[in-house]
Amino acid sequence: MSNNNNSDTSLNVIAKLLDSAKTLTRGIAANPFLASVCFIVQIAAVVVIYRVNNLIGIILFFVLCMIGMYCVLRIQIRSDTKQLKAKRSIITSMNGNTLQLADNLNRSQKEQIREALQYAVQDVAEALSAAPNLLRSNLFGKDDANNMRMILDLTFNMNWPDEYNISMPVGYGSTGRCFSEGKPNIAILREDWGKDTLVDEELKKVHPDLRWIISVPVRIGEGETPPIWVMNVDGLKASANEEKLQKALGKLFIWSKFISLIISKR
Repeated sequence: MSNNNNSDTSLNVIAKLLDSAKTLTRGIAANPFLASVCFIVQIAAVVVIYRVNNLIGIILFFVLCMIGMYCVLRIQIRSDTKQLKAKRSIITSMNGNTLQLADNLNRSQKEQIREALQYAVQDVAEALSAAPNLLRSNLFGKDDANNMRMILDLTFNMNWPDEYNISMPVGYGSTGRCFSEGKPNIAILREDWGKDTLVDEELKKVHPDLRWIISVPVRIGEGETPPIWVMNVDGLKASANEEKLQKALGKLFIWSKFISLIISKR
């Protein structure tokens, strides 16, 4: 009877440890290496507890966890340090001019970015129930004179040549405000463009059917790092209210992040 109770207790302990390990593994599922380490620790813990006294098994389990966590942290810190150095190298090399980052991309990377811009248009069109052919997307960077300019070979469905030459100081227009504030911006044409307007000389270059713009910052790194580019998706002819545009905005972060990852791998 005593043996059966001990066996049941062991099984209960194992079950609880596995439950907690599953939770831990789910929390780091985005990192395959960490998930693999956790899996190994789980297996080791089950074997140890099943074969030896419960108390000794639990102690060994925690010792294994500590060793595993130490190894994981060392490797993760080393990996994060390498990534941080690479990102700092990219930002330092810009010298204030983020347009030149596009010059360092190869053909495959540029094609991937153009595809991302196309998918961004498709997602926004779906969110707005709008015709995709009336939506466009583009990327702007900052030049040496602190003006925002379009990156000409990284656009989708931009067929109004005058817009290729648009220039706005950082902090002006939807694109310039998004870049300076580091936050998404939505601009809607009502009587005029309101706080997102441009000077008349630049406004004349804008497509006459433009009705709204969604601007999203593109960053290298996480957190509050300054943007390097701004991704815009805009719409022609058909108006859209701010509530729907806010919903569409939520679909663009994945594509701005995707673009930043492509740039980081240059």
